[in-house]
Amino acid sequence: MAAGLGKRMRSARPKVLHPIAGRPMLAHVLDAARAISPAAIAVVVGHGGDEVEQALRAPGLAFVRQDPPRGTGDAVHVALASLPRDGVTVVINGDTPLIPGPLLHALAERAARGRLALLTAHVPDPSGLGRVVRDGSGAVHRIVEDRDASPSERAIDEIYTGVLAAPTALLSAWVARLTPHNAQNEYYLTDVVAASVADGVTVDAVVAPDERDTRGINDRVQLAEVERIEREEGVLLDALLKARQDAGLTQAQVAERMGTQPPAVARLERSLATGKHSPSVATLRKYVKACGKRLVLKVA
Repeated sequence: MAAGLGKRMRSARPKVLHPIAGRPMLAHVLDAARAISPAAIAVVVGHGGDEVEQALRAPGLAFVRQDPPRGTGDAVHVALASLPRDGVTVVINGDTPLIPGPLLHALAERAARGRLALLTAHVPDPSGLGRVVRDGSGAVHRIVEDRDASPSERAIDEIYTGVLAAPTALLSAWVARLTPHNAQNEYYLTDVVAASVADGVTVDAVVAPDERDTRGINDRVQLAEVERIEREEGVLLDALLKARQDAGLTQAQVAERMGTQPPAVARLERSLATGKHSPSVATLRKYVKACGKRLVLKVA
């Protein structure tokens, strides 16, 4: 979804076209979407839609208009009209350029089992974000937007990241039942959780291992922070490749020393190159050790 006005960016440029590592923000999101080999991709646009389409037009992309903007639920309703009616639909916000393809794949797999799958994260400051409300058994019960949350709900640090997956037929039925009875007078996509629970459909929450991967960009401060994260991962990749080259090792030789297969090492290096996945410290430590080096972490 890329129809937001992005007023806090203080720019006439559509928010999703602001650059991250030299490419439009939305281009990074589309990379993650393509990583799961979808049958079709629909990009919902509103403000600056012509500019967005001109910048990112490519085979396999459909650009659909949301006019006027009436909330995330309405955006999905508009998009579904241009997508195949069967299979699974994955919904991603256009302002989350660090979202990793493997997380989208995990959501799609759960949705393929007839479930509603949500990507959630535990964050240090959930202000302004939708909270994940669980019942006494720990199951997801609903998502409440910040403006509509009670004081106890605002204390929850698990947030909905704006990414979900569901069987397309079920998602279509749920968004058709949405109403704008809320503080914003909009159609909230988050209300499909309550609809799923009411229909007896299991709601799965995939908790992101690193909340930074799910960060959305709403202002220039957040844009600069994501740019910094991308830059740091680029520096890390350069250091890893240099360690392997200095040791005169191939990916296959590093894999053998790590006790894994060459494709796993290739994926690790590629993930850092694309910024679409953050390997664990344990994995990085194994890689560096295989190259005859030692991983040292510094906290500034």
